[in-house]
Amino acid sequence: MSEQCDEDPLVTAIDSPVKLEILAFFACSPAAIDCADGIGVRLGYTGAVVGPPLEELASAGVLRRAGADRMPIFRLHDCAAVRTLLDLVSSREGRSRIASRLTGTRE
Repeated sequence: MSEQCDEDPLVTAIDSPVKLEILAFFACSPAAIDCADGIGVRLGYTGAVVGPPLEELASAGVLRRAGADRMPIFRLHDCAAVRTLLDLVSSREGRSRIASRLTGTRE
């Protein structure tokens, strides 16, 4: 069952290339549930690199965080705004728009 989202994560969620890669991972694997180290391995980063962006995405309401502070587990927040964000990340045009915004270039 879908949950309601109070915030619109589209506005601030993707402000770094690492966050874009994290969201692309969850777009391809929406049922994934893992810790920062596990997600980092899948993306070619260390847990120390992906940990802070995962925490920020959880604070923005894009991901859900569970577990102990030492080793939290992350999964997608199932709501309409997050599904819209994942649709954007899943398309080549959407990723291009996001990359243009991240680099400050025009499409």
